[in-house]
Amino acid sequence: MTTEYVLKIYVQNQRQNNIKEFASPGVPNESKKEFTCPVKNPCGILSLIGKNLDLKPFQKKIIMEYDMFYWLNRPRKFEFMANFIKIRTEPETDFWQRTHYGFSKTNAPAFLTKTNGNLTFSVRTLFNTQKQYDQCGVLLYVDEENWLKISVEHENETFARLGSVVTNLGYSDWATADISFPVTEMSYRLSIKNQDVKIEYAEKDNVFRQMRILHMHKLLQDAGIGIYACSPLDSSFEAGFTDISIIPE
Repeated sequence: MTTEYVLKIYVQNQRQNNIKEFASPGVPNESKKEFTCPVKNPCGILSLIGKNLDLKPFQKKIIMEYDMFYWLNRPRKFEFMANFIKIRTEPETDFWQRTHYGFSKTNAPAFLTKTNGNLTFSVRTLFNTQKQYDQCGVLLYVDEENWLKISVEHENETFARLGSVVTNLGYSDWATADISFPVTEMSYRLSIKNQDVKIEYAEKDNVFRQMRILHMHKLLQDAGIGIYACSPLDSSFEAGFTDISIIPE
């Protein structure tokens, strides 16, 4: 049995740089195209649309309806608004597998959509972390033992840790860089090419800088990609996500 999804493609002239304005309901009708496609995989049509539409003079961005996403570990408190998602974290939630600390956890809430083919995912995160390890960011999830997360983790009142955790075959690899605290927002861009992933971040200046290039061992076909937030210790905070986009390659 298949399910119908509506994909809305907004086309913006490259001279316009305000993504919020571009993705708002004020976009003229003639610059919108809507597709209703019977597909088993909600993202399965992304590459088809990206290849078949002649939009070379324009920047194209796919803004997906929330029903194309699914919850992994649905949180108790969350809110959907126009171009904004808010999650309240719960204590003792995390994504980690074995390395160094010896424990395994995959109980943090994540809001994901299925991938199919090469793509670029981007999002801006807003947060006010409270205790050590509080974090929110991007999650690429195959299964409990194969996934990738990107975030800023709260460390103390002096610095935070901008980093990525790559988990292959049941063991997590954490790479970090210390950044000044307080920090309350960060943007991320994750580009998938076959089994390889490029991670970039941007601060308030919106200039993306490379964080890491990595390889995932387990096939990424039908992996979930999206946002997550968690509080590994006895803590809770609100994480906000905006300007979510997926661009097929």
